[in-house]
Amino acid sequence: MFGTVLSLSLLHNLYYESSFIVFSAAGSINSDFAFTSLIRIFNDEDVREIVFGNLRLALYWTTQPQHWEIAISFWSLQILWLLAVIKAIGSKCTQPRVWFDLIFPLTYLIPLLPYRFGSYYPRHIVFIQLAFGLSATYAICKCGPSRRSEINVNKFDVVIGANYYFPHVSGLSEVARLLAERLAADGLRVRVVCCRHQRDLPTFEVIGGVEVERVPVLAMIRNGPFSPLFPFRLASRARQARVVNMHLPMLESGLVSLLARGTTSVVTYQCDFVGPRSFIGRIIERTMDFSNRIAIVRATRVVVSSRDYAVQSRLAKYLVNATPIAPPFVNRARGVPTFRRSDGFHYGFLGRMTVEKGLVYLIRAFQQCAQPNDQLLIGGENSKKLGESVINEVQALIAGDPRISVLGFIEEERMSDFYASLDAFVFPSINSLEAFGIVQMEALSAGVPVVASNIPGVRTIVLETGCGLLAEMGDVSDLARAMNEIRHFEMPTTIPATTGTSLDVYVDLFRSV
Repeated sequence: MFGTVLSLSLLHNLYYESSFIVFSAAGSINSDFAFTSLIRIFNDEDVREIVFGNLRLALYWTTQPQHWEIAISFWSLQILWLLAVIKAIGSKCTQPRVWFDLIFPLTYLIPLLPYRFGSYYPRHIVFIQLAFGLSATYAICKCGPSRRSEINVNKFDVVIGANYYFPHVSGLSEVARLLAERLAADGLRVRVVCCRHQRDLPTFEVIGGVEVERVPVLAMIRNGPFSPLFPFRLASRARQARVVNMHLPMLESGLVSLLARGTTSVVTYQCDFVGPRSFIGRIIERTMDFSNRIAIVRATRVVVSSRDYAVQSRLAKYLVNATPIAPPFVNRARGVPTFRRSDGFHYGFLGRMTVEKGLVYLIRAFQQCAQPNDQLLIGGENSKKLGESVINEVQALIAGDPRISVLGFIEEERMSDFYASLDAFVFPSINSLEAFGIVQMEALSAGVPVVASNIPGVRTIVLETGCGLLAEMGDVSDLARAMNEIRHFEMPTTIPATTGTSLDVYVDLFRSV
């Protein structure tokens, strides 16, 4: 770690060679005052103004940053360093190397304060933030658990970590919820640690026999909660448990696995994270992959939703020995078709209205193949707060077409009725954020055939059950072809859709470790 940060400084100094002055002793060309004059910060207003100005610049402290993603990332590393200092003090750490490590970023920052680096500051800022992050990670790992956590070891049977949990509804959160409630029903004490993504949610409650602990969120970045406390709270609870189960992708997973060393870890790798199509998006993806890779490598067991998805994942080589377990789902049989609008063929979709769902392609395909009395029922959360919501595009496409209905969020007690109202369910996902599609299994449990995208993981259900058709991803014409053919599709007499099998396998896995 030290070598990494030192090499950054060394490369920088070598670049400037003899023109670079490490400590400005005479107030030369590139400095506002001599380094030794820093002591005057206490009684010289001009020096104090220069130092604090450079400090704000170096730490990217501004109320109106040009790039909020970068600002949040930098501030996160600084907060992480502060938390590492607090942890070292709280645990009464006596290891000199830990304190030397925590002081290390300051040895890079302080010598810069006399210099005028405003015109070429980006590399300095990046180096400083990396120093904070690396220093904090090393210190946190070496400080060891606090006395309180040592006393409460095995307070829980299982601790489940997920960024989102009920009442947030997504494939990832539903898998975590169904698993947690099943383990609790089997008599285990289960604690879920998640982010408090809505301010009106309680910080602690019991849902379905599961203790749910929500950690405060500082900000929402796109559709992701930013909570500096989350990894430390999750790690603290994990050290008190026999088994910790993290649901990935999770930016904090690598740090949590390092902090909770000694606790048996079961990682559920749900899907690859897909960031925005930009330079920052690629950095976020690589950072997420790096963190997830650490958690996967350190895990006792790793679970994936299907072998089909695992082999094409960006982390495929780390998932070779993963155990494929199909995600659990809720049986939606015995509903009443209260959502039907006509005697025409009813297509349906259920999910969040975000880019990866492929709703724009679905609407265009429906308008290309549907008959006058046919209906398209779109259910699911359609808030514009979802980060990459496509509600505006959807509303523009369906304007003037009474056959398409946007139903919004459908309550749990009406879900079976929704599926019972359909003649076919369409799942037109367009990227690897979709790894399975639990709603497909729910549709099959209600006796409804499926049209799904021919992409890894998502296609698994149709291929293994024979209860539907596939269409090429992002191809409106091919999707319209499949939607037209599904009108004449005959469902198998036996539908292999059981709700308990996956949970039984999960429970057996947890008991085996």
